[in-house]
Amino acid sequence: MNTCLLIVCSETIPSNAGDGRNAFLLAKTLAAKGYDVTLLAYRYNHQHKGFENVDGVKIVRARYLAASQLDRFISRVLLLISALRYGAGQRRWLLFGAFPGYLWIWVLGIVMGRSVIFRSTLVGFDDFPSLQACKGILRMATNRLAGYYALNSEFEKSFRLDFPSTPIFCSPQGVDISLFGGKEELLEALRLTLGIPHDTFVFIMVGHMIERKGFPEIAQWLASVSKPFVLLHVGNHGAAKAEGVDFHAERISAVTCEVKDILGDRCILVEPTASIASYYAAAHAFIMASYAEGFPPNTLNEAMASWLPVICRRIAGADDYLVNNKNAILFSTRDEFLAGVEALMTDAELKKRLSVQSREFACARLSIDTISSSLMSFWDEVDVKGR
Repeated sequence: MNTCLLIVCSETIPSNAGDGRNAFLLAKTLAAKGYDVTLLAYRYNHQHKGFENVDGVKIVRARYLAASQLDRFISRVLLLISALRYGAGQRRWLLFGAFPGYLWIWVLGIVMGRSVIFRSTLVGFDDFPSLQACKGILRMATNRLAGYYALNSEFEKSFRLDFPSTPIFCSPQGVDISLFGGKEELLEALRLTLGIPHDTFVFIMVGHMIERKGFPEIAQWLASVSKPFVLLHVGNHGAAKAEGVDFHAERISAVTCEVKDILGDRCILVEPTASIASYYAAAHAFIMASYAEGFPPNTLNEAMASWLPVICRRIAGADDYLVNNKNAILFSTRDEFLAGVEALMTDAELKKRLSVQSREFACARLSIDTISSSLMSFWDEVDVKGR
């Protein structure tokens, strides 16, 4: 068993980027099991440290420059140098998605004789049909992969079409189950702090307020609900420049204004927070309206671990994990969505059943402890076979 691992992603904690948070969670879990884990990412915010040890994980951040094409080229070189320096002693390299310069790192790992696994993060962004712009180099690099980490069968099928012999680890990304739950002791106190009336139904959504996440459409649909409710949104509302790079902050601000215009006081905005578990605890149901995700995303996993009934759009990967009216309510149309909302707000037995099913599913399928061990067992097997 090889216990030395380099994980590379675009950004990680304290950033709230989902992939970076999950990369750190995986690294922390493996470190607790005795693995020597280094996490390499970009340093978009210059206030973040270039090197630190957090929960047993060595975090290295390469400086990212965004002012010009030359700056972005230099950033890739700096990341490459960091990978060469800090990955030299790490036999296994796990790449989290198509971050800037990912193919450089990928090829470097192969040249250095490392066991490399690539994990796609988002349908339409870095699944293999979306990565064909670099066909020649990509095909060469992919043929030398130790394995591919597919979050769901959609990723797996699209990869398998072009690379039928490469081993695939198909699994959701995990969540630390122990951090979520405990609704009763947190519910009333937080709702009082937020000014939410006792008899008001609370829906929660988490993430950037952008079109891909279903905004402002979902606000327009919710506006027709006559029963008292609040949409609690925890995420970015236009302050992305705080990370050091302008990730369409102006558009996020514009969408946020649209949502507030539509819902008014029925929408409560909370900026990204490390105390996300308490906000799940303050809600009655979770809405995931995204049109594309690396399914299932962190937010869905966290919500299900928090005993929350889930209303989820039918997108690529959803059918692998969710069954309509069993462990979630699935929708494709406005009418299906509103029917699900109505059912949760009026049918206490349905709400309770979906709540229990969410938690049971999270414990059975989404535990980072189990998933991390399965990933390492998969890696042991493919390395023995000499991929």
